[in-house]
Amino acid sequence: YAYASKQVDGSYQIMLANAFDGSAPRKLTNTAHNFTPTFSPDGNWIAFMSNRGGRMDVWVMDKNGGNVQLLTNKFDKQGFLPGGWR
Repeated sequence: YAYASKQVDGSYQIMLANAFDGSAPRKLTNTAHNFTPTFSPDGNWIAFMSNRGGRMDVWVMDKNGGNVQLLTNKFDKQGFLPGGWR
């Protein structure tokens, strides 16, 4: 499963761990603050919120943390979080 974890430096990073028991955690992101990871229906992509561009936007990366791409270019000040894939 994927989750956001507060790091020693105070940043929040996306982590991936064994869904069965939470073992073998590994960090998928390492820049800015990253939150609310959610898997695509096929399990190959993870959408998440990040301020890596200087503002909060929705980003997507493959399940190994690569191929990071910006999905939005505007953030609603009232808030927007990727709650699920449609």
